[in-house]
Amino acid sequence: MRRPAGEGRAEPGPDPLDRAERSIEDRLRRMSEAGELARLPGEGHPLPLEGEDGPQWAAFHLMKNNRLLPQWAEMRKEIDAENARLLRRLRHHLAWLDRRGAELRRLPAERIVEADRMTRAEDGRVRTRVAAEIHELNARIDRYNAAVPIASLQLTPVAVDRLFAAARASGRGPGDDLA
Repeated sequence: MRRPAGEGRAEPGPDPLDRAERSIEDRLRRMSEAGELARLPGEGHPLPLEGEDGPQWAAFHLMKNNRLLPQWAEMRKEIDAENARLLRRLRHHLAWLDRRGAELRRLPAERIVEADRMTRAEDGRVRTRVAAEIHELNARIDRYNAAVPIASLQLTPVAVDRLFAAARASGRGPGDDLA
């Protein structure tokens, strides 16, 4: 026997989000009755809206309370840390070059040429490695610039000569020997 259209089909159930919301409300009510929510920060006060409402406010509120950052902000922290590490490394290298120059001036004439060649070779190796690391850093900056939501937050790529100039200008401070 044929059933009429729509007969025998399950009625659509309640919306899953409504069920989840009711379940959360029930659990919060039970926790409150059991005293599990007592003495929490802001107890008895309405949630601050901080100028936003709707899902965006909720998302920012959850991120703030859980100390989460958007991916682009995490990327920025990593870029800043890498830039600072490279700057420390260059300050350390420039200080080494200064010390090495002082040593070269004290060497006997027959050893200066070979010591200078070795110093220049090491300087070249460090500069090549730093240039490669800056290239990788600039690729990260490009990814960050593509992800950042506001153009004014975009970063300028790092140039080797500007980083060396910054290392020279900033001098050395405590702990800079640890590159």
